[in-house]
Amino acid sequence: MKVDVSAKQISMPRQCACCSGSPSMELQASASKKRGKTQFTNSWAFPYCSQCAAHVGRYNAAFAVLGGGIAVGALGMLFYSSWCALIGIVGVGGWLFLMNSAHAMRGAACACTGAAVSYMGWHGTLHSFHFVSHSYATQFMHANRNKLVNLTQAQHQLLGGSSAGMATPSRRIRRT
Repeated sequence: MKVDVSAKQISMPRQCACCSGSPSMELQASASKKRGKTQFTNSWAFPYCSQCAAHVGRYNAAFAVLGGGIAVGALGMLFYSSWCALIGIVGVGGWLFLMNSAHAMRGAACACTGAAVSYMGWHGTLHSFHFVSHSYATQFMHANRNKLVNLTQAQHQLLGGSSAGMATPSRRIRRT
């Protein structure tokens, strides 16, 4: 679910962005953009429990291994021999192993294997996020109710409903 917020400070619900469990750490959701030759990056810290942070880390590592194996294998084939293609194959095997491991680490309540929140970018104080967990997205919208913009009809209905479960305290976090 895409959510747009216009603010310099955003309140984060105190629950894991993936499984809604009790958070023990934070993971950064970052976005970059280029203006001229200068690249700017903004990020926001979202709460995660240690189990979800672990499967997100394993998921990210899988793609790093895949990309590295394919890049090294392709460059090796260009400059050395076709035997270097084996490095690419090993990269694919490493990716499969790590992806299976990441999937196995997920709990029953997890929204996804990778990051449950993506920071899609910003323009001034307008920040756009994509949430995989509708539960976390709803809590996030309630915590930032007066800062939401571009609401869909479904989001209006979510906000107009009961506020049950909203007793969980939120805290304000500045972007890093």
